[in-house]
Amino acid sequence: MEDARSAEHLLEEDARAKGANPLTSLLYARAVEQAGDLPENRTIERARDALETTLKAWPTAWEAILGHAQLTARRRGASEGRLEALREIAKARGETGNLDPMVGAFEAATAAQRSSTTSAKPHS
Repeated sequence: MEDARSAEHLLEEDARAKGANPLTSLLYARAVEQAGDLPENRTIERARDALETTLKAWPTAWEAILGHAQLTARRRGASEGRLEALREIAKARGETGNLDPMVGAFEAATAAQRSSTTSAKPHS
């Protein structure tokens, strides 16, 4: 945790600067997530901002696409969040075309989770 906090503080200024390097922003998003020194809502906000900076410069970055989708899911809650995450990924796929196979694997796993959750509920 201490290393993540140090990384967060070292990267913050450069990652939040206008025209930030997409790799710096991606590393900052990782550090914010790992540091655990902010309230949940602030962690999500800062990580999302960093990932959005990464995606502006590098729209096919699979880690940024998935990280952003996962933060959306966390913010929205279990079932609605998974659906929103899938929508977000579908939008990215539509805007950029081919995405890394990691994105497809995440989509499949998320859809399977949603399916198993839906089928586990008793029907009236």
